[in-house]
Amino acid sequence: MQRIMLILVASLLLVLSGCTILGLIIGGSKDKDRSVTVSGWDIVELPIKQPITVYTNNQRKITGRYMGVTYQIEDEKDTVLNAVKLLRPMEGVEQIPMTDIAYIKTRHDKGKITGALIGLAIDGAIVVAAISSFSFTMFNAANTSTSCPLVYSFDGTDYQLDAEPFGGAIFQAAERPDWDNLDHLKATDGVYRLKMANVDNETQHVDFVHLLAVDHPAGSRVYPSFNGKLHTVSRLQAPRTASDLHGFDVKNALRRANGDFWLSNPFGRNLDDPATLRDGIVLEFDRPADARHAALVLQVQNTPWAAGTMHDLLELPGSALPDWYRELNESYTARKQFMDFFVQEGMLQVSIWTKTGWQPAGHVWVAGPAIAKDILVELDVPESSASTFKIKLEAPPGVWIVHSAELDFNYYNVPSFVKTLTPQKAVDQNGRNLLPMLEKADNRYYEMAQATDEAWLEFPAPPKQKGMTRSVILNSGGYYTIHTQNQGTPQMELLQQMLEQPGTFTRFELEKLYKKTDALLRVTAAVQ
Repeated sequence: MQRIMLILVASLLLVLSGCTILGLIIGGSKDKDRSVTVSGWDIVELPIKQPITVYTNNQRKITGRYMGVTYQIEDEKDTVLNAVKLLRPMEGVEQIPMTDIAYIKTRHDKGKITGALIGLAIDGAIVVAAISSFSFTMFNAANTSTSCPLVYSFDGTDYQLDAEPFGGAIFQAAERPDWDNLDHLKATDGVYRLKMANVDNETQHVDFVHLLAVDHPAGSRVYPSFNGKLHTVSRLQAPRTASDLHGFDVKNALRRANGDFWLSNPFGRNLDDPATLRDGIVLEFDRPADARHAALVLQVQNTPWAAGTMHDLLELPGSALPDWYRELNESYTARKQFMDFFVQEGMLQVSIWTKTGWQPAGHVWVAGPAIAKDILVELDVPESSASTFKIKLEAPPGVWIVHSAELDFNYYNVPSFVKTLTPQKAVDQNGRNLLPMLEKADNRYYEMAQATDEAWLEFPAPPKQKGMTRSVILNSGGYYTIHTQNQGTPQMELLQQMLEQPGTFTRFELEKLYKKTDALLRVTAAVQ
């Protein structure tokens, strides 16, 4: 009955609204000249003849007007999308096979730019409105969430989103410090100003907030590594070659300034083949003969779909979730098992090529989906006569977005001066003094329990070293608790299987995504 009502409402909307597509969007806003910020998986509607640019797997860019897609429902289980129809000036309508498409960029919602995984484009009705009317939540807020507190920097005129710290710290014993470059922060009247906000359905426990004022030579840049070490780099080089694990050239997608990005498409995977549950990039850099160390600088973020998978994981314990949290907080063995699982299923793995093959060299921690994060990974360069240094980045598909990847073999040689700043003022939206909770790491938390909670912080801006450039880095610590219903029947056996068997959780999430997508396609086909 619900399905019939859904079709009826969608049919009415189709008559009222005309022909559109529905796309599962991987994209985000582009504010003036700032780089694209990927905002996540969303169902959106785009009108026929909407200008779009198709980015193919081999980095070809094809611009035209969207004219729909071709697809077919083959049997009770499979819905197949074949091609995007694109109207091109002078050439007429071109059909671009879905298998050739990496992603699509288009404009919608007052000029914002979005990039679409058009593998889920649907030619037909505005089903999304009907879906929300009947709570048929295909991709609801839980699957398009951010995580952690959001930190906004005052740039002299307004507050700009600048950081999303301690991602992945979802219980107290997982609390960790974090370091984030604040690119927008400017001192006004000798003061640095920050706003911290909770915008999600979670409680954020903030232990401390500091700033690091780093003065360094002009022309150099400063980036933190996961352990909090600050590194000044001055000779960053782009990769000589960059290809995904299917062999497609992705070098142009990894240039820091052009607003493109690499994203592994999660669709079309053979869930019975463990190899398809991983994806990544191979980078090749020119290597100096005497190189023994290197700094890999990445600008990365997670997709909101990846953040949403954490909600799915926390639904498995059901009513036993408080007990599971208690076990993670109290048991080193349980906590280590979970963290090992988290590294395998959620982190961006870094490997280097040696004489014996690929060797693990570290991983990039969860960055969050709200804003791209700069992170530096220190690498040991093995002795070799080769002129090329090869690095592999690898993760489950659909989880990580890589905006840029650069390398510096000389990062040890640049001096810098660091001063730690503690807040001189911190108040919440009600004017409550937060300084006793945020001045130092002491497990006295400022708890942001509501999506309307905000805090304003001020720090003294010390004089800058003469002749140097300043970077400001946020150093904060805490954890967050995702709000769940905690009412379902515990599925602890399935949860344990995911913790013990690599790839099980990834397969579970992809299968869930495919089922939801197929259901939406079938409803649209019924409307047509």
